[in-house]
This record gives sequence, structure tokens and C-alpha cells, in this order.
Amino acid sequence: MALAILAGAQAASAQTLPVQTGEHDGFTRIVIRIGEGRQWQLDRSDGAARLSVTPAIDGFDLSGSFDLIQRTRISDLREEDGALSILLACPCQVSSFRHLERFLVIDVSDAAEIPPASATDPVATGNGMDDNRTETSTDTRARERAAAAAALPDLASLLTGGVSIPPRQRDTGDLPPDPPPDPPPQSAAVETDLEEAARIMAEQLARAAAAGLLSPAADTPTAFADPLTAAAGPGADRQSDAPPSVSSVAPTMPAPELPSAPVRPQPDLDEGTPPDTAIRTAPGLPLRAQTAFDLTIETRVEPATPTPPLSCTGTALGMSEWPASDDFSSGLGALRLSLFDDRDRLVEAAALDLVRHYLSYGFGTEARFWLARLAAPPQELVSLAALVEGRVDAAHRTILDTAACSDEEFLLRYLGGAVDTPVTEGQANRAQRGFFSLPPPLQDRFGPDLARLLAADGHAAPARNIRDALHRSGRVPQASLLALDLDVGIEMEADTTRRALDIALRDDGAAPVPTMTHALALDRAEGRRTDTARVTAAQALLRETPPGPDADGLWREITAAQARLGRVDAAISMLDAGRDTHSEIWQAAVSDILADRLEQDDGAALLLLAHLFAPDWTAGGSEAGRVRTATARRLQAAGLDAAADMILANGPGLILPQADTAAPAPGRPVTLWAEGDWTEVARVIGGPHGELANRMMQREALSDRPPERDQGIDLDTLAAQVADSGVLRRTVRAVLTTPLPEPAP
Repeated sequence: MALAILAGAQAASAQTLPVQTGEHDGFTRIVIRIGEGRQWQLDRSDGAARLSVTPAIDGFDLSGSFDLIQRTRISDLREEDGALSILLACPCQVSSFRHLERFLVIDVSDAAEIPPASATDPVATGNGMDDNRTETSTDTRARERAAAAAALPDLASLLTGGVSIPPRQRDTGDLPPDPPPDPPPQSAAVETDLEEAARIMAEQLARAAAAGLLSPAADTPTAFADPLTAAAGPGADRQSDAPPSVSSVAPTMPAPELPSAPVRPQPDLDEGTPPDTAIRTAPGLPLRAQTAFDLTIETRVEPATPTPPLSCTGTALGMSEWPASDDFSSGLGALRLSLFDDRDRLVEAAALDLVRHYLSYGFGTEARFWLARLAAPPQELVSLAALVEGRVDAAHRTILDTAACSDEEFLLRYLGGAVDTPVTEGQANRAQRGFFSLPPPLQDRFGPDLARLLAADGHAAPARNIRDALHRSGRVPQASLLALDLDVGIEMEADTTRRALDIALRDDGAAPVPTMTHALALDRAEGRRTDTARVTAAQALLRETPPGPDADGLWREITAAQARLGRVDAAISMLDAGRDTHSEIWQAAVSDILADRLEQDDGAALLLLAHLFAPDWTAGGSEAGRVRTATARRLQAAGLDAAADMILANGPGLILPQADTAAPAPGRPVTLWAEGDWTEVARVIGGPHGELANRMMQREALSDRPPERDQGIDLDTLAAQVADSGVLRRTVRAVLTTPLPEPAP
């Protein structure tokens, strides 16, 4: 039942035919998809035309009929009793034809002025026609054109000045036979004005060709405009399911597809010659005056070598002229007013002007919104909008040759990470010139990032120049300038830096993440315990910061601050949850926590960190090497050789001093502890190590006893086990924090 209802609904909806319209030069087009099995009848009356279809339909969809056309030719479209009434606003001609067997095309054309026919003209009067055949207007036009073509002089002789050109030899074996010649016209209009018009046209073409003013259409055969050519191309039988465009079909007849030029191999080539070395014959090529004689010589077509697209155009972007006014708001209204035309369609040029205005003032999100409304937005502006927003997809194509880029183009690609090779001194100077050609808002937006990039690439002088320009502008907040000074390596006294950071965190919210990161890093460098309230504020700020380099740097400092406050469990949890952070940042955070626990002599935390993170801790460098060596020695001193080996095994390799190769004396505590000889350890060592050895001896003695069946809960026994567990925890803590004593004599 449901399937029947669904099928009926689909059939009912299919009986309403949508009506599409389009405006053209000289005519207005109506396209209706009526289907292959439906017929139509178009009746013309005074000032109107009525379209009816068979079988009948439910109606026509006229919702968007006048979206694209005016009412100059068609004043209204109405549905009356299942038929479509076309009310005309002019004395226009109405014609209809079927396209692709499925579409009905109706053209309302402007009335053409037709001169009255001469009584002596047999073509116009119809005296030469058969009584059983009615001549149509198309037949009349074809006959007139055929008569005019027969009366034309030889245009080739006029163009060549009487010089005869030998005809080109054709291989008739590989080409299709020539079509039969057209029958001669029944009457030639020799005494009409067409002969004089043809002679005048031939003389004008000859003079134009002699003066070099004649420019035929390239790649077009000479028979393209011949109205007598009715042969369709090889793809004429193929039909498309898509409806025809209102401008894709001619008003009277569809344009024929051009047959492709036949390809035949060169006779003297080998049988195994690849297809791309075949020779294309000349009949399909257009006739050009400058290459007419070259067509007799067959040439080999060489395949074109594709070249990769260039990342730069080499032209200056002129970004300093993008703002529409000195003030952002005053120029915005005029730009938005010209965005749409009278039909509420987006004007692309006006939209691009608005996008450039937004970008020049640092509004990347708004610019990207209007770029998304364009059919083909410029890639340069799309990448710049993402770069202004600080998004990770602000990528240009990798530069193949930096010399092909203007200064502004090179600057944007350098900021977007499209420069793979190390930047030279000349390229750093080009980046400076591109920076100073930016509008002031973009200088404030890109200046700190550019200075940091130049400093990281070893160009300290250009980085200082950018930094000084930002300081002189007076537009950049002090917190951002302070963070920039610390990033480019400008040293200040610790007290001065701390006071400036405290003031920036208290009063200025322009750059909270870099400022908070530098404040926590200063405490870490001095070994200070960060205030708990500041750590809590930093955690809240981290949750509000999107992923990126700033968030990774703040995460590292919060992790180290938690360890300095003694919150080892919180620091370990952050390390475990932050494994997807940038690798260098995560490795540095592990090094910071190990260094802090070494300073606090926290052996238990070092043991836990070794088992949890030693397999993934592969940091290199002198600072990480010192932390690795000190951690391993501290674990070895506590008798934790396995943990020390884990710390040393996953590093980049250490050059350690030569170890004493002499065999240890029998009975040494480290050897006895490593071998698990608890009886001997308990005899020669006292303190917590001896107590733990006694417990291990008792555990080994009880390991072979079978477990007893549970006879119920004995509260006294349970209380004794809880108390013993507390004593055991204190003993283990003492073992981890106390070095092995010398053995008793």
C-alpha cells in the first residue's frame, strides 16, 4: 500500500512541468521539458499565444518565470485550463521546436522587416513550386541563399591575384567519400541586387586581405557558416539528460557539431609508431592567408611539455591601496551598498573591493565569508584571509623560484610556511620591504610573527628592525611588545621583567597567552614556586585557547608549575594526556619535571616517571643530557638499576666517563640487592633496607603455603593487616629516599 501511494505521489508530481526562461539579444526563450511521448500545439492569436500539450498535465510551474527576463517581449505567463497562455508585449514572432526529443523550446523574437516580394520573382511568388508541396519559410531562405552563392565570383582568385594554387593531393583510401553535389537551384537570381552586393563584398574582402586587415577565425572550417551544410557531427546521436540551457540552442535550428579532423599515420613510419606521432591531415584545419602554402607540408605534432603552475605572479599586490578610506567604518557603507545589482545578484568586482577592505584592516573572517560567495575566488585572497585569521590552512604553493615573486608575495608565503629552503640575507631584506608596504593594521598583525621567524632563522638585525618599527608605531599593546622582546632575545633584568609581566597580566588583555607563558617560564628559570592562583588562571586560559603553538607553550609551563608546587600527580596526568602535543614541547616538559624532581631529591617520583615516560622520552641536547645522566645516577644510587637503564636506553646516547671495570667485592650491598639475596642483605645492612629484606624473607617463606579458605571476616586480623600496610608504605618510602648504607663489618 505504501509503495502504491509513493508511486502515485511521484506520478502526480511529474505532471507539473517547470517553465524556464532566458533573455537574449533579439529574442526571449522559454524551455519546457515535456518528455518524448507528449505532443504540443502552439496557437497564435492577436497579442498572445496558447500552448497545449497532449496527454494533458496538471499544470505549469511558473514560480521563477520572470527571474531572468524582462517584460519587453512577454508581458505575462498564465496557466488557463491546463494550457499555457503567453501574453505578448510586442508584435513579435513566436516559433517552437523540439530539442533532444524531450524539451520544447519556444522563441519570442523581434519582428524583422521583410521587403515585399517582386512579382517577377518565381521564388517569392511560388510559381516554380509543385502544386502538391507547400514551401515553408526555411525552404525559401535556403533557396535564396543558394541562388546568391551561385552568383558570387571566385573569392580565391580575388585574394591570390590570379595566381593558381595547385590542389593538394588527398589520400582517398583513408578518407570518407565526398558527398554528392547539391542540385542546382531552380532559378538563379542573376538580375537581382544580390549580385551587386556579392561583387562589392568580394572587392572589400580582397582589399582587406591585401592590406593585412583580414583576420579569419582560427580553428574553424570554411563550411561552418554555410547554411546548406546539414551534416551533423559524430556526437549528434548522443543525448543528454540535462535540460538545454536557454542560450545553448539557436533560435531556429541547433548548431551542428564540427567533425574532427581525420588522423592517418605517415606512410614511411614504422608499424609500431605510437599514436601520438601520427600526422593530422589538413582538410579539418581552417584556411589562413599566412599559412595557406604551409598546409601542403605535413608536420609532426610534438606533444607539449606541461609546466607546473607558478606560486607567484611577480606583480606587486598594492596592499597599501586596498583600504577604501582612512577609517574602517566610513568606507564600509559605500562598499556594501554596491554589492548587489538591480536584480539582487552579487557584483563580483564590488565583492572583491569589500574583501580587500576587510583584509587591509585585519578582518579575515569577514573577508573569507564574502570570498565563499564567489564562484571562483582568487586563491591569493583566500590564502591571505586564512593567514590573517591565524588558521593552519593558510598555505600557498611551495615557491620554486623566489626571484619570480614580488616583495609582498614573498612575505605572505614566508609567513604561511611556503619557503622550504633557508632564508638568505637578501630574502630577509625582501621580507622587510614587503612588511613596510603593508597597511598599518596588517603591520601590527604580522609584525611580531615576522620578527620571531627572522630571529629563529638567524637574522637578528632584520628582526630588530621589525621590532623597533612596532615600538615606534605606538599601536601595539605593551604586553605583545614585551613578549616579542623576550622571544627575540632582548635581555632585561629579572626584577624588571617580572614587574612588567605582572602589570601586563593585570591591566592588559591584548596578548594574555604569550604574557602568561613568559611569566611562568621566568619562574621556571629562577626555580621559583608559582603562585597557586596564577596557575589556576593559566589553566582556565589554556581551556579557552585554540590548539596551536601558543597553547602548546602555555601547556608546558603549566605542567612544570604543577611539579614545582608539589602536585606530581597533576603533572603526570597532564603529561599522559598531552602526548598529542608537539613532540619538542612534550619532550621539554618531561625534562622540566625530571629536573625539578631531581632538585627536590624525590626518588619515588623519578621511579614513577621512568616507568611511565622513559620509553617515549628521547630528548637531545646538552640540558636534556645532563638531566638524563643525573636521573640515572640517582636511580642507581637507590638500587633501581632497571629504572636507570630505561632512562639511559632511549636517549640519543651519552659519552660517560670510563667505569671501574674491577669486579665488586663479594658481599657488596648493591650486588646483594640486585641478586635478591635477602638473607645476606638483612645481615650486613641495617635501617629500612634491612627491614624490607626481612619482609622479603618472610614473603618467600610464605609463598609455598596454599591459600586458606575464607572462613569469614576477622576484624582484628583485618585491622592488623591495615596497620602493617601503613608500616610497609613508610618502609618503602624510606628505602627510596635513603641511600644504601655501608655494610656492617
